[in-house]
Amino acid sequence: MKSLGATEVVDYSQEEVWGAVADNSVDVVYNNYNGKGNADMAMRKLKPGGFYIAIIGPLSSRPKPGVVQKSFLVNATRPRDLVSRHLGHSSKRSNLTVATHRR
Repeated sequence: MKSLGATEVVDYSQEEVWGAVADNSVDVVYNNYNGKGNADMAMRKLKPGGFYIAIIGPLSSRPKPGVVQKSFLVNATRPRDLVSRHLGHSSKRSNLTVATHRR
């Protein structure tokens, strides 16, 4: 993840992602796990102007102002590909934070 530009990497098998990441500190959440409340928990962590992408599960019923939500199935296993190809932004900008949450 660091090679993709992440400034912080959380090992989901060692600690809970939502507790390890500060509020308003994440640019992109790529949700590939339909955990209860994931979308709403992600809203607290995302920066204004951030992106919440769900390939499974619902979008947040209470989206944060300025956060873009997308729900679709993609054929991209690397968050860098997802950001640049589907959202039209480059993950090469400075200070991109990528958090992944899998079970």
